[in-house]
Amino acid sequence: MEVLTRRPGGPAFVAALELAERAPDTLSAICDALMRIPPAAVPRAQAVNAVRRLPANNPTVSALLDQWENSDAPGLKTMISTAREAQRLSGRR
Repeated sequence: MEVLTRRPGGPAFVAALELAERAPDTLSAICDALMRIPPAAVPRAQAVNAVRRLPANNPTVSALLDQWENSDAPGLKTMISTAREAQRLSGRR
């Protein structure tokens, strides 16, 4: 988690999403780490992957995605909004 927060553009972001999928008991810690990343530093493609891979019905995930969606980081709000809408339309929870 430390590497993820220090270098969000590196492979630790993908590894964290994979870990959250495989070990749901880590989801809260991973979301907490992701929330500590300044929105401007969140890799846009990985943010979309987070919407796709993390459970949408989890309150911690919702708080993370809300933080990103409500940020002023260029492009992040649009990407998260679009990915969440696509998720809703597909019926995935």
